[in-house]
Amino acid sequence: YYKVAEKNNNQTEEGKELGLTTLRRVGKDDLVAMFSDYSNIKPSAHNIRQSSSPTCYLIGNKVYASNTYEPDTELTIDYGKI
Repeated sequence: YYKVAEKNNNQTEEGKELGLTTLRRVGKDDLVAMFSDYSNIKPSAHNIRQSSSPTCYLIGNKVYASNTYEPDTELTIDYGKI
Protein backbone atom coordinates (compact mmCIF):
# COMPACT_ATOMS: atom_id res chain seq x y z
CA TYR A 1 0.00 0.00 0.00
CA TYR A 2 1.34 3.40 -1.03
CA LYS A 3 -0.22 6.63 0.18
CA VAL A 4 -1.06 8.64 -2.94
CA ALA A 5 -3.22 11.47 -1.61
CA GLU A 6 -3.87 13.57 1.48
CA LYS A 7 -5.92 16.57 2.61
CA ASN A 8 -4.34 19.78 1.36
CA ASN A 9 -4.78 22.95 3.44
CA ASN A 10 -3.73 25.25 0.60
CA GLN A 11 -6.16 27.35 -1.42
CA THR A 12 -6.95 27.67 -5.11
CA GLU A 13 -6.35 30.92 -6.99
CA GLU A 14 -10.02 31.73 -6.34
CA GLY A 15 -9.44 31.43 -2.57
CA LYS A 16 -11.26 28.12 -2.12
CA GLU A 17 -9.73 25.49 0.13
CA LEU A 18 -8.44 22.42 -1.70
CA GLY A 19 -9.69 18.97 -0.80
CA LEU A 20 -7.76 15.73 -1.28
CA THR A 21 -4.71 16.15 -3.54
CA THR A 22 -2.17 13.74 -5.03
CA LEU A 23 1.19 13.36 -3.30
CA ARG A 24 2.91 11.85 -6.33
CA ARG A 25 2.21 11.21 -10.00
CA VAL A 26 -0.71 8.84 -10.44
CA GLY A 27 -1.67 6.99 -13.59
CA LYS A 28 -5.03 6.66 -15.29
CA ASP A 29 -7.19 4.09 -13.48
CA ASP A 30 -4.88 4.01 -10.41
CA LEU A 31 -6.65 3.44 -7.09
CA VAL A 32 -6.29 6.76 -5.23
CA ALA A 33 -8.71 6.47 -2.30
CA MET A 34 -11.30 4.26 -0.68
CA PHE A 35 -14.45 5.10 1.24
CA SER A 36 -14.88 3.04 4.39
CA ASP A 37 -18.67 3.37 4.41
CA TYR A 38 -20.34 3.08 1.01
CA SER A 39 -23.67 4.22 2.47
CA ASN A 40 -22.12 7.55 3.54
CA ILE A 41 -20.55 8.76 0.29
CA LYS A 42 -21.43 12.45 0.12
CA PRO A 43 -19.39 15.66 -0.16
CA SER A 44 -20.04 16.83 3.38
CA ALA A 45 -18.56 13.64 4.84
CA HIS A 46 -15.29 13.50 2.89
CA ASN A 47 -12.32 15.55 1.67
CA ILE A 48 -12.93 14.63 -1.98
CA ARG A 49 -14.81 17.63 -3.32
CA GLN A 50 -17.69 17.73 -5.82
CA SER A 51 -17.01 18.64 -9.44
CA SER A 52 -19.00 18.50 -12.65
CA SER A 53 -15.64 17.81 -14.36
CA PRO A 54 -14.26 15.22 -11.92
CA THR A 55 -10.70 13.93 -11.85
CA CYS A 56 -11.85 10.57 -10.42
CA TYR A 57 -14.54 7.95 -10.76
CA LEU A 58 -16.02 5.51 -8.28
CA ILE A 59 -16.51 1.76 -8.47
CA GLY A 60 -18.16 0.48 -5.31
CA ASN A 61 -16.29 2.22 -2.50
CA LYS A 62 -13.01 2.62 -4.45
CA VAL A 63 -11.91 5.88 -6.08
CA TYR A 64 -9.83 5.72 -9.28
CA ALA A 65 -7.98 8.42 -11.25
CA SER A 66 -9.73 9.35 -14.51
CA ASN A 67 -6.43 10.33 -16.12
CA THR A 68 -2.72 10.65 -15.32
CA TYR A 69 -2.11 13.44 -12.80
CA GLU A 70 0.98 15.16 -11.43
CA PRO A 71 1.57 15.82 -7.70
CA ASP A 72 -0.74 18.39 -6.06
CA THR A 73 -3.67 17.65 -8.38
CA GLU A 74 -6.97 17.93 -6.56
CA LEU A 75 -9.07 14.74 -6.58
CA THR A 76 -12.75 15.35 -7.27
CA ILE A 77 -15.87 13.27 -7.91
CA ASP A 78 -19.26 14.01 -9.44
CA TYR A 79 -21.39 12.94 -6.47
CA GLY A 80 -24.51 13.45 -8.58
CA LYS A 81 -23.57 10.35 -10.62
CA ILE A 82 -23.30 8.04 -7.62
